[in-house]
Amino acid sequence: MRCKPIVPILLSLLATLPLELQAETLYDIRFRGLQVAEATVAGRETADAYAAAGRVMATGMVQVFARVRFDLSTEGRVSGTHFRPARYREDVDTGDRASEVVLSWAGPMPVIERQSPAPAPYAVPPADAAGTVDPLTALWRLLRDADRAEMLCDYTVQVYDGARRSQFAMGPRQAAPDGITCAGEYRRLDGFSAEAMSDRQSFPFTAHYAETEGVWRLTEVRATSLFGPIRITRRN
Repeated sequence: MRCKPIVPILLSLLATLPLELQAETLYDIRFRGLQVAEATVAGRETADAYAAAGRVMATGMVQVFARVRFDLSTEGRVSGTHFRPARYREDVDTGDRASEVVLSWAGPMPVIERQSPAPAPYAVPPADAAGTVDPLTALWRLLRDADRAEMLCDYTVQVYDGARRSQFAMGPRQAAPDGITCAGEYRRLDGFSAEAMSDRQSFPFTAHYAETEGVWRLTEVRATSLFGPIRITRRN
């Protein structure tokens, strides 16, 4: 499957929004002390709209991560602290599966515009995914800079990618010596194979934020994966 360049995606998504908040951030992803991938996330946000694009690419020699690749983009509306997607695109290879999908939302209801390969018989149909957000929208709220500490943490959203429904939850923020930490969990709900559900359903993580020039920024995530603990650190 051909990997789409991130720059054209960003130009098409971000150029139409007035500049109020823009970020292009690099993250290093490590497994057992070794760098296995890097992530690039860019976004723009106004008082009532947002757009973001992200890429994760394998960089190391650890075999279980060698094929990992994610190209994601999303855009939608903002209402207070709520993010409502309008359109989402993904082209991913997790090492176990490769897929492409384009989703749009008609109000709270997701609509599959394009999907390859066809969903499995146990996949969640869009009619059973009302009120969900796409994976990158869920991550954007975790990754974005915040100008107030009270905008961080303490929320739960359900996530839909055209086949699987999951839950992304962030607990209340806790004070730390050099910032704020928040305990979170990613949980598989349905649309996964029986084998995947038996492997693991809950993936806890901890996010750390530090205040820099009056802005709260995510600096580190320690998470659980199917292969063991991973550490994600902000590079810039």
